[in-house]
Amino acid sequence: MRLLAKEFRAVERTEAWRFLRDNDPWQELDVLRQLHDADMRRRKWRRKRAEQKVYMELSDAMDILRHICTEGCTEVGPVGQAPTKSPCPAYATCRGLQLLIRHFSLCKSRASCPRCQRMWQLLRLHAALCRVPDGHCNTPLCTQFKLKEQQKEAVSASVAAKAGDGSDGRWGLLVKKVKAVSVMSSLGKRSSPSQCCRA
Repeated sequence: MRLLAKEFRAVERTEAWRFLRDNDPWQELDVLRQLHDADMRRRKWRRKRAEQKVYMELSDAMDILRHICTEGCTEVGPVGQAPTKSPCPAYATCRGLQLLIRHFSLCKSRASCPRCQRMWQLLRLHAALCRVPDGHCNTPLCTQFKLKEQQKEAVSASVAAKAGDGSDGRWGLLVKKVKAVSVMSSLGKRSSPSQCCRA
């Protein structure tokens, strides 16, 4: 089956395949169905890998945003503090987010700017994932987004109770997926099994 899947065009031109097609159409149908199923599994696996990559990138962006807003980096520092002058160990990945933050702080047309919209989404995602008590997080707009999300949840809970629908929506699914990837990557970064047992 692997050979058929890999070299189907060549196999299809062989005399053996023509013999199979002429004398046993059920076997041919079974082989084609298995090839189709294998192809669908491969496509589904690739799609899942691509999704996981996106969730991993978002999780990394949340870590970088937390790093920039608490410790500061080369160009952007926490609120009320100057940026650090020491080189950042993750400068290559921090740089893009720092430029986005600087653009966001200076842009006059935030409502229509696609870069600002991306920053709004990152800040909203951070607020959904943030476990720091209100008022203690250094990330801009974190408390405001948390309050807005709580108000939305209260409204949607009452609407869902009336409609009998408990759907969480695409945003909730995204938050759950990024949270799961974040937890898995933090477990993977631990150096010894004893650290896992302490947590």
